[in-house]
Amino acid sequence: MVEAIGRPYLLEAGAAHVTASVGIAVNRPGTGADAVLRAGDLAMYTAQKAGKARYVVSG
Repeated sequence: MVEAIGRPYLLEAGAAHVTASVGIAVNRPGTGADAVLRAGDLAMYTAQKAGKARYVVSG
């Protein structure tokens, strides 16, 4: 996903370059939605701190 987003988008005015930082949370049985969302947020912020165009998997 990060690689696909990072490809240049061709526009009339030229190419646009986009990057994404992605946090991925694994939902295990018995884990509530709030905990999964918090884990995903933490993973995303960790990816952002590590640099552009990265993903981090939580859990």
